[in-house]
Amino acid sequence: MSLASRVVVIVGLLVQGLALPAHAAPPDCAFVLGFEALHDTIPDVVGECLENVRYDPPVGDAYQMTAAGMLFWRKADNHTAFTDGYRTWVAGPHGVQRRLNSERFLWETVQYLRNAEYRLPLLQEMPVRLADGRYVSQPDWIWAGILDDLVAVGDLDGDGIADAATVAYHSGGGSGTFMYLMLFVARHGELTQVGREFLGDRVRVESVDIADGGLVTVEMIAHGPREPLCCPTQPVTQRFWLRILVDSPQSFAEASLPLRIAGVARTTEGNVRLHIRDARRGVVVDSFTTARMPGVGAFGSFEFVVTDAALASHRNTQVTLELFEESAADGSPVGLASVPIRLR
Repeated sequence: MSLASRVVVIVGLLVQGLALPAHAAPPDCAFVLGFEALHDTIPDVVGECLENVRYDPPVGDAYQMTAAGMLFWRKADNHTAFTDGYRTWVAGPHGVQRRLNSERFLWETVQYLRNAEYRLPLLQEMPVRLADGRYVSQPDWIWAGILDDLVAVGDLDGDGIADAATVAYHSGGGSGTFMYLMLFVARHGELTQVGREFLGDRVRVESVDIADGGLVTVEMIAHGPREPLCCPTQPVTQRFWLRILVDSPQSFAEASLPLRIAGVARTTEGNVRLHIRDARRGVVVDSFTTARMPGVGAFGSFEFVVTDAALASHRNTQVTLELFEESAADGSPVGLASVPIRLR
């Protein structure tokens, strides 16, 4: 478990654990290490142990049921917490803090995003995992990272659970430094990148904010007419919101023909454009559909079924699904959702 918002797993374990009769606990159960420290800080909240610590080997997290809920330690961010299934007490840089399971402290999100996976238009959309906020590949002359002072927390998709937005950059060894707004949604308790927006080359981003309704506002200094790329001077405000969510297929999953692509969108008039690109970045499928939106600004479902013969020659290769709305101003992609998959 990488974040405390892993509500489904936590609640499931709580139901399982709290259903145990008190005498089912081992007589010698005890709290150790970080669990002991958190229990000793808020003993009336945590309650007595019902079992000894358990581990989740694939993820590396630790759990321990108590009479009042569950203690857990997240390997991803090295934080210890306790939840009663509704509220969570997290031991962090500001001591023990309480929040709702559906919420997330900014410092939790920043630490997670500094070590998360990102998909940027480099290395054929392969995931790049940052380490302490940076990624460097000397053979490829690629540098990438995030501006961790530009992280916003808020609900992007209207499900009541905290999501996040941040600013990432990448450079391919030349003079350009390309800036992107990255949108992350809480899925199955983890923050997953679901969209990105190009902000510009060598622009200076000042702030990122997520308002009610999922509206993301970016304040930045951009280039005016005939200004050199080194030295932007013009204040610019851009507003974005999460327009397209792809439910299936998931990124880097294997998929077969006919290819079914499903999700939800809240685009202008429900319009959703699909490009499927091969490894050479060429568009091999170009399609269009309309989401069944129940109202303006509300998500509606859409589906593509691709049987195009152009994909038959791409079996056992990676392609990238690009779903977006076309800008009314110039036809450029807006609200891009990029999903790399492997066709079998």
